[in-house]
Amino acid sequence: MPFFRELRRECCMSNLIALILLIFVGLVLWPLSPKPNPNVSGIFLPSEPLSGKTVAPDQVQILQMPPPQAHVIGTVSTKIHYYQASFSADETHVAESTAFAQKLAGAAGANAIVITELGRTADEGPLDGFQLIATALADS
Repeated sequence: MPFFRELRRECCMSNLIALILLIFVGLVLWPLSPKPNPNVSGIFLPSEPLSGKTVAPDQVQILQMPPPQAHVIGTVSTKIHYYQASFSADETHVAESTAFAQKLAGAAGANAIVITELGRTADEGPLDGFQLIATALADS
């Protein structure tokens, strides 16, 4: 019997040390875990070499249909991670995504964008988001 008591004491001590190490490692690694970006992110994908000119974001128009004289210079895609699903949050995401798309398109020299897709992504889970895809247009 004394052998089992001693063995039990050693097991308890090793389990306690393992638990302390696990808590310590968890506390050290917790701040290093990735966090979702609350800001709008996006990219401009050119369909032709860019001219190098820029347009102020407030000068980039939002159109429903492309005019016949304009030509496509690329595609703008933005996405924002959302934490709540509500109509007021959607309105905020529309405004933020549109402003960011205008900024990206203007930096590429576009005079207008035509929004082709706007709304929540179909993903479920931690990657839920609000997405905007637009075609960037410039005068010919």
